[in-house]
Amino acid sequence: MRAKNLKMSKRSSWCLRKINPETFVLAIAIILTLMCSSAFADPIWTNPATGKWFTADNWDTLTVPGAGSSPIISNGGTAELAGSGETEMLGSLSVGLGSSGIGVGAVTSTGVKLRTSGAINIGTVFTTGTSASGSLDIDGAGAEAF
Repeated sequence: MRAKNLKMSKRSSWCLRKINPETFVLAIAIILTLMCSSAFADPIWTNPATGKWFTADNWDTLTVPGAGSSPIISNGGTAELAGSGETEMLGSLSVGLGSSGIGVGAVTSTGVKLRTSGAINIGTVFTTGTSASGSLDIDGAGAEAF
């Protein structure tokens, strides 16, 4: 049994010697970049109609926008925040973004605090030749954007 273990050990070390260290580091870097870029992608609203902000299926990431994320609602749909409570502290919010979807979107909040540490972009055009239209409606006791 001991000889078997030694034989496997020799085979394993032979394989490791054949891998170029630079290639190995590059492969690991590419894998980590791909994992991180998808994990931290800005959530994009996919519901073309009106839907609930806190329903994960309404976002392309299949998760509700979390702390530091920068959600985009720009496909003609409306994201509704209703009830009470507040969103996570978003990095920013873009509603009606000229370079995304059809450039039209809306967010309505009734009683829910919409929190962001960055900009709230409404109907923003970043590229010449595109158009954008967005709306943010805040109504009800406890509703605010900050």
